Amino acid sequence: MAESSASETARYIYVHDVEKGPLEAIDVHHIVVRKSSPKGFIVVLCTLLPIATSCLLFLIKFRTKTGGMEQEV
Repeated sequence: MAESSASETARYIYVHDVEKGPLEAIDVHHIVVRKSSPKGFIVVLCTLLPIATSCLLFLIKFRTKTGGMEQEV
């Protein structure tokens, strides 16, 4: 006689199996992680790439205006 319950979210599936035998009870928990899709990676990449590019351009502009990082005494 086996009982099973499952809970599912967007990122993983949780399965709880309970087996009751004559001498002992077996309690098994499974957590199955879903594979990520390439769509999520592309969204993150398309978000971070313009931000990194704008930060780099700002730093280059700042360095050329101030003459670099060295300080005059």
